[in-house]
Amino acid sequence: MHIHVKRMRHIFRAIASVLFVFIFTIGAAAAEGTASGGPDPIRTNNLEGWPKASEKLSDYVCVLDTSTDTVLIDKNMDVMTPPASLTKIMTTLVALENGNPDDRIRMTEAGLEYAASGSSNLYTTEGESFLLKDMLYGVMLASANDMATQVAEHIGGGSVDNFVAMMNDRAAELGCTGTHFINACGMPAEGQVSTAHDMAVISEEALKNEVFREIVSTMSYTIPATEIYAAREITNHHPMLSNPETYPLEGVIGGKTGYTDAAGNCLATYCERDGRLIICVTMHADGIGNCLYDTMKCYKYAYGKWALKKVKTRRGEELVGGGEVLVPKKKKVRNCEKTETVTGTDDGRERVDTVYYWSGVPVGTSSVIRTGMS
Repeated sequence: MHIHVKRMRHIFRAIASVLFVFIFTIGAAAAEGTASGGPDPIRTNNLEGWPKASEKLSDYVCVLDTSTDTVLIDKNMDVMTPPASLTKIMTTLVALENGNPDDRIRMTEAGLEYAASGSSNLYTTEGESFLLKDMLYGVMLASANDMATQVAEHIGGGSVDNFVAMMNDRAAELGCTGTHFINACGMPAEGQVSTAHDMAVISEEALKNEVFREIVSTMSYTIPATEIYAAREITNHHPMLSNPETYPLEGVIGGKTGYTDAAGNCLATYCERDGRLIICVTMHADGIGNCLYDTMKCYKYAYGKWALKKVKTRRGEELVGGGEVLVPKKKKVRNCEKTETVTGTDDGRERVDTVYYWSGVPVGTSSVIRTGMS
């Protein structure tokens, strides 16, 4: 029986691999054959001197290099659209910031509101109890709507609406301009919207939390048995985590999938390589294969076309902040435009704060103290 199951897995993986290659072929053809005389839908491609990215199949794309907070690819990244289960990134962030991972939470009627057949859930039962940390694995790996909603009720002090208000307040604090949540799980709801850019910003903040990083980087997890049911074995829904042989991405550390009819397929992916953490969010795609195609191309562009370079200080200067600048490969920091602000220090020295620009876009900063030596 085990041999049969293994053979079936190999067959399914082989089929998936063939389909992925097919999608890449179709995608490449689309990218080559859809040029028009109008403005490029990838806004960053319209910047003079900006390395060009290939066309993307997803309607909304944001690639954010967190080393300098530079958006490398912007395709309609500020257009509001249903975020589907990418919502759960914010749910998990707010839960970790306001709860204790060892809190024990009991399932209630409110938590089971979205545990309908056909939706992503772990078929929990009223009265079952779980640790918050175990529930968040269920939320991020298995996209469990029931656990996301129950976490919301618990952290919200007995009110899901209170928790959703906390999510919206946190989004505003982070500077999100196109995000409004109605529920904590991403199920269709009028007025529940976000943008690819906002989701990248929310992800960047979430990745500062070590427990969040641990959760999203986990390929499989066992939620312990409860008073009612046996242990639940769950696997990360992100294809690049669950099936790296078919969908290889060097340095991938996590992400989140999402889908509803209105949202289409959505994918947030986190990759860390060469000292650069880059977040790629694709939304409103026709099929997860298109999300994966775009994501692979985005990372090939981000790591292949751009390099993080250090600012060189002169004799008599001490670097006290920043010091790294993102520039196109083969270019140097000195090729950037820059603005300098000079202020005095308490001990009579000069402080120079510099912002570096490429094609008018900020790509890094540095702060130096001039000691007066030359």
